[in-house]
Amino acid sequence: MHTEAEIDIAAPARTIYDAVADVERWPAFLPHYRYVRRSADDVYAMAARRGWIPVRWVARVEGDRAEPALCFHHVSGWTRGMKVRWSFSPSPYGTRVCITHDLDFRALPVAREWIARRVIGAFFVDAIARRTLGCVKQLVESEAL
Repeated sequence: MHTEAEIDIAAPARTIYDAVADVERWPAFLPHYRYVRRSADDVYAMAARRGWIPVRWVARVEGDRAEPALCFHHVSGWTRGMKVRWSFSPSPYGTRVCITHDLDFRALPVAREWIARRVIGAFFVDAIARRTLGCVKQLVESEAL
């Protein structure tokens, strides 16, 4: 399963990166996030909502302010093994922020491709990523004014 969600934000890449790098703060400005709790060094228990449906996962988080990039590696649950990367590149509008998700879904061998693409990818991952990007855009651009 592979998804990409992207948005242009009228701000420098480092400004956007600095706004999202402290993942424990996400529930303060992402209304669909229920909690983000550090459980060990760079490992976080995270929970959000897709509409009324609660979802949760545990991920190792690595940030690189110099590049900038933000990477997540899901370490447990249905999405164990998923790799997530936030990348920041110049765009005519400011910065294009792209969140990619890659998962080799191995559970439920009979319907795994359909479940990975339609349920995990399109219904949950892509919807939450697009809402997250919209909220980040609103936050960063409103602070820039």
